Amino acid sequence: MTATTVIAGSWGKGGLDLAAIDGRTAEVQARHHCPTGLAEARGRHADVLTEGCGAWLARYPDAPVLLSGMVGGRGNWVETDYVPCPFEIADLVSRAERVEAAGHSVTIVPGGSVRRQGIDCDVMRGEEVQVLGALAVAGIDSAAFCIPGTNAKWARAERGRMTGFATYVTGDLYDHLRNRSLVGALAEGEGFDAAAFTAGLDRVAGLGLSNAAFTARAAVLLERLKPEDVGAYLSGVVIGAEITDAARFRDQDRVLLIAGGGAAERYGLALRHRGIAHEVIDASAARLAGLAALARAIPG
Repeated sequence: MTATTVIAGSWGKGGLDLAAIDGRTAEVQARHHCPTGLAEARGRHADVLTEGCGAWLARYPDAPVLLSGMVGGRGNWVETDYVPCPFEIADLVSRAERVEAAGHSVTIVPGGSVRRQGIDCDVMRGEEVQVLGALAVAGIDSAAFCIPGTNAKWARAERGRMTGFATYVTGDLYDHLRNRSLVGALAEGEGFDAAAFTAGLDRVAGLGLSNAAFTARAAVLLERLKPEDVGAYLSGVVIGAEITDAARFRDQDRVLLIAGGGAAERYGLALRHRGIAHEVIDASAARLAGLAALARAIPG
């Protein structure tokens, strides 16, 4: 489907982010954020969406509407499937679900999955759109990807198809270590010190995650680490452990770092410190480029 305007968005626990974009270039024409998260919207998803972009639907009555992320997760608007790797844009389109909002068709994008033997498996929702969109933004068809987050993702794509990925609970782990454990009990403040961060990167490379994490406490007690630098040090430890394990995705490819803000800065510093070539792709731009590509692939 070739549409002049596409209404594209991502809906998660933090709210609904919508954009009216050019269907060919993914250039943003207008943006809207609705703070109503999925839990608060339960049972009235169509109404919330219509409130958020009703004026756009009236202005662009033929515009396709596509949503990615946890809106397609279990217990939300409609549960979509997890498409197994390897997959491409056409595979996501064929497994998408359609719902209605004020008489307008809404496409809910499925997630991605890795399915090997037994419990050797993984899932994602939303990042699959960002990965395929990042290829379009970068103008290439193969790369390794890093997507920071509460549950960070590393992935590979070859010739326009996502071939595999892995999830790392880096953000969750940092939050627990820094705020809910003995390891972070002596921490003070939320500042960021680059030297402490890179020290954490180096320490985990030699010790492994569990041992390196405890050195945050030991180093404060022995006055070798300032309490205000514990957070940065632990951030280096958990991100460093993630990057070490994710080496299997990098091969000889450069890494496309799909991120923005502080996450892009920290991961960028970590990758540079480890000597890993990378290019930052704005997370929102990657998502919108992916959704525009999906809209173009919808029959009709």
